[in-house]
Amino acid sequence: REASLAEQTAAAIAAQRAAGARKTAGWQPAGSLISLPGIAASPGLAIGTARILASRQLHVPDRPISLAEGGDQLHEALAATRKQLADLADATQATLGAGEAGIFRAQAELLNDTDLITLSCQLMVAGHGVEWSWHQAVERLAEKISALGNPLLAARAADLRDVGRRVLFQLDPALQGHAPAEFGPDTLLLAADLAPSDTASLDLARVKGLATAHGGPTAHTAILARTLGLPALVAAG
Repeated sequence: REASLAEQTAAAIAAQRAAGARKTAGWQPAGSLISLPGIAASPGLAIGTARILASRQLHVPDRPISLAEGGDQLHEALAATRKQLADLADATQATLGAGEAGIFRAQAELLNDTDLITLSCQLMVAGHGVEWSWHQAVERLAEKISALGNPLLAARAADLRDVGRRVLFQLDPALQGHAPAEFGPDTLLLAADLAPSDTASLDLARVKGLATAHGGPTAHTAILARTLGLPALVAAG
């Protein structure tokens, strides 16, 4: 029995030494780790491949048009966008809930802003094209709202730009350009900012987390990320 115990002990020590010999260091990055400070907009931990969604600067042509013709085109674009947002709200309500769907119903209300419509018409009267006039009106009002320094109003400015872009693409579909390349598996999406409609349409089978340079934790994009269970960092600079 004593010999058996000694043999067992020796075997255990030998096995332990063999395991130690086989032990290797875990994976280490080639360089130093990069830490990006920001604001946690949606909790969680995501590990994957960082992919950058490059922001595209819109160059809206200025093609002068009569107020009557431009007014008709704008009216049709606004009606088409309201229908588009209503469909998106219905789809969002079915998948995420009524609260999140309200984001897109509120965006539709922005299209009734008399200041926005009036400024667009004033610019057309001054001899500018309908697409250019609409884009300028949206940008000027969004910048004015953002300059107030209120986080809630900044979120409203982001919504205004998002819905304004939808109307612009109705006026001139060529401005929409090409859709971004399909994301690979386990994507960590990095972007300057994301519109609420972009976030709501993310493929969660591929996108595991996101980080934006701008935005805030109260923005609609952050709210959607929390609802989707998508780890998100905003205001990372």
